[in-house]
Amino acid sequence: MPELFVIAGPPGIGKSMNGQEFTRAGIEIINENDNWVDDQKNGFSDSVKRQLRAGNDFAYELSLSSREHYDYIRAVKAFNPGHKLIVNLFFTDSLQLCFDRARSRHENGSHFVPPERIAQMYNDIIPLLKSNFEVIDTLRLIDAKKTGQFSPAAEYTRAGNRFIVRDWEPKWLLDNLRPFLERRPKPQTSGC
Repeated sequence: MPELFVIAGPPGIGKSMNGQEFTRAGIEIINENDNWVDDQKNGFSDSVKRQLRAGNDFAYELSLSSREHYDYIRAVKAFNPGHKLIVNLFFTDSLQLCFDRARSRHENGSHFVPPERIAQMYNDIIPLLKSNFEVIDTLRLIDAKKTGQFSPAAEYTRAGNRFIVRDWEPKWLLDNLRPFLERRPKPQTSGC
């Protein structure tokens, strides 16, 4: 089954710089921050269409901070229903970390995201993830630390309802996502 990786998280978290590290080697990562509005008007970008038509595994960088982002990945899955959706969510306890990295990125010539927008996106990501969880096959939670390190914090796999948590937990996982994931219904087994 082809795999679609969504590399998600708020602006400045480090998705673009570290997404490949947590995605299978050789997977093409499509990063279209600047084309998001055009993609919504015109359907999928040519690079996404090419990957879908070929039935390839690929990754798409998307913050998952709006309902439209989830509508987009639903449309991608509907285009090729065989794609398994794996979300690599980069998150942090420190909103300031996102502000600092986004400012640094802008100072080095990249696009500007206002701090108010970063805060809104940061605050919307986890509630939206919970309300759209049914579309996700595997969720990998990656903690971004102030030290610049990125550590896998947990992984949930729908098949078998498997939830693996590392020995340490960031507050955002402990307070928000762990209780939600632990309440997921257990898979039904047949009496055969």
